Amino acid sequence: MVMSIYNMINDLHSKHDAFQVYIQKFTDSVEIGDRYMTPQVAMDYLGFCKGTFDKYRYNSKIKIKGCQLDGKTWFKKSDLDRFMLTYQANSGFLS
Repeated sequence: MVMSIYNMINDLHSKHDAFQVYIQKFTDSVEIGDRYMTPQVAMDYLGFCKGTFDKYRYNSKIKIKGCQLDGKTWFKKSDLDRFMLTYQANSGFLS
């Protein structure tokens, strides 16, 4: 029993360390400042084709958030970054 708890604590520490390394790599690559993107620029930024982009925009549990302005949809860079972090965390990226 004690060994099992010890193993669980070590596992949690390991995942915590991996998560910190991942967050540091991510924050090093994030540009300072936020901006709005057209759908095509957002797709290019995420590296998604139109079908994949639409799937995560409309038909998935974790959705890409967009906003309407004058009949056009715009995507905020920070929302796209947050989507990727959430998706990767929920997909077991750090497991």
